[in-house]
Amino acid sequence: MGAHGFVRPEAEIGTASGAAAAGTIYESSGASANPLEAIAKAGSGPKWLQLYFNADIGVTRSLLQRARDAGYSAIIITTDALGPGASDEFIRLGRPFPPNFTFDNHDPR
Repeated sequence: MGAHGFVRPEAEIGTASGAAAAGTIYESSGASANPLEAIAKAGSGPKWLQLYFNADIGVTRSLLQRARDAGYSAIIITTDALGPGASDEFIRLGRPFPPNFTFDNHDPR
């Protein structure tokens, strides 16, 4: 699950810290509100990264290198979507993301 920033100000950093304190794995969403590096620093427990492939292979390669450098030990590849999109439910809800909300691990294009 991504976009923890909608629920708590510390977003995924708080969740990763809690997972480390509980001694369990934290799986970081590609749709996180915090950069994967900041999430990795939040706790010493193992971390996995969920990855959306980008149309630009250079962006995907960069995310993989960043994850490796930050200490993520596994990659979870999303196969049912190429990235966050506008599902029917999302549109029905009035596209609830604030206009300035960003996902820190996605290509801004």
